[in-house]
Amino acid sequence: MNQLKHILPAILLMLLLAPVTAQAQCDQAAQKCEVALVDYLTDGQYYRVQLVEGESATLKLTLFQGFRYRIAACTEAEGAKVLYEMFDGSGTKVYSNEDIDNGTGWDFEIGATDEFTIEAKLSGAELGCVVFNIGYDEEMFFDFEEFVEADDPFFEGEMEDSSNP
Repeated sequence: MNQLKHILPAILLMLLLAPVTAQAQCDQAAQKCEVALVDYLTDGQYYRVQLVEGESATLKLTLFQGFRYRIAACTEAEGAKVLYEMFDGSGTKVYSNEDIDNGTGWDFEIGATDEFTIEAKLSGAELGCVVFNIGYDEEMFFDFEEFVEADDPFFEGEMEDSSNP
């Protein structure tokens, strides 16, 4: 009974610290993914999941026609690889990084707006955090050489003053 007094607090402490450790691992993987989106604007989210080898996770997202996207898949697990496949709304596989040696990222354009599903799993590690970061090419929004401040609807000269009729 005396041993139980010492073991029980140790078990409780481990259970309380486990989420903190998992969060720190995911933060490391998220930093890797952030670097992979150079020249792309993030959608503002990091899609994170803690996986055990053999498990898989599913991410559903809407991608829009006319945009150039970059998907970055990262893990902090040493020597591990994030394997993922992407399927369109009809279930057709449109991409897999399984046969690509360093296939952590992918640049692509969408021909039609659709709902997509990414199925991911961890290979080469028993446990690890998998992070996906998705960005889009900001250059597709503006042709900066042709952009004139006066064309901006928020340019002061173009705004109407509703207080003076």
